Amino acid sequence: MNDQQKQWSAALDRATRLATGSKLGRLLHQPLRYLGAVAFRYALYPLTGKSLLRRCHTFFDTEMSVALPAGMDLYLLGCKTHDSEIRLTRFFLNHIQPGDTVADVGAHFGFFSLLAARLTGPEGKVFSLEPAPQNFRVLRQNTASFANIRVEQIVIGRSKGVAAFWEFPPLYSEYNTMNPEAVPAHLKGQKIELSCLSLDAFAAQHGIRPRLVKIDVEGAEWEVVQGMEAMLQSDAPPVIAMEYLAGSRAATGHHRAAEWLRAKGFAAHVPDQEGRLQCCEDLDAYMIESGLDSENFVFVNTSGD
Repeated sequence: MNDQQKQWSAALDRATRLATGSKLGRLLHQPLRYLGAVAFRYALYPLTGKSLLRRCHTFFDTEMSVALPAGMDLYLLGCKTHDSEIRLTRFFLNHIQPGDTVADVGAHFGFFSLLAARLTGPEGKVFSLEPAPQNFRVLRQNTASFANIRVEQIVIGRSKGVAAFWEFPPLYSEYNTMNPEAVPAHLKGQKIELSCLSLDAFAAQHGIRPRLVKIDVEGAEWEVVQGMEAMLQSDAPPVIAMEYLAGSRAATGHHRAAEWLRAKGFAAHVPDQEGRLQCCEDLDAYMIESGLDSENFVFVNTSGD
């Protein structure tokens, strides 16, 4: 790590301590912001059902907006605070190099896209892909000042065409998906139709070869990886960071995608607390042992080893 990344890592350490500490600690950290966000989440939002756009400062010294009540962790602490997302963030800090090309499939408000853009530097490229209209409006605003980020409102799937997509209310915007079976049954989304393209076709259109692909698509992982076959079989296949859900929400899409990647010569790894990759042979056994509801597994091609 360079000096700037070390500073960011230390800032992430501080945010992590707050995230894993008490509610009192988070209250005392920024009392007015904390009380205001909680009041909106539990008092005003249930009455209106409308989001509230607010600015926040990330641990890596970048301003961004979130649409409360989604993004509360970013608004209060400047980072994603789920254990798997903290470790994925550390993996980004360790892995992404200046000049890299990164594809963020399912970018939401753009936290990982912005982090990747800071790490790749002006000579790198980040392709931030988000289909949901409400999320995309926030994403486009957050990335507007970054010359090395290109945003696209598009569904990434197995082929070119039109895809059915479900968009959920603001509080549940991270569940937006083309596979509603992977979403908790009590949530009701709005079905819309959006343009769809495979990642292979998207990469060919833009003449890119991503070094890292992050996939967070709530149950549609199987469709995404099927549209990456040329990329995965190239002489420089990308590293893939893919969300994997546990328990009853672990729809077949996650399992099929992971098994397909393994069949293509990709070994599954888990980022540890320092962001270093640890090999993981049995994904479901790991999920049970860890007690996590979701994990970001990192798949690395080992066929040439």
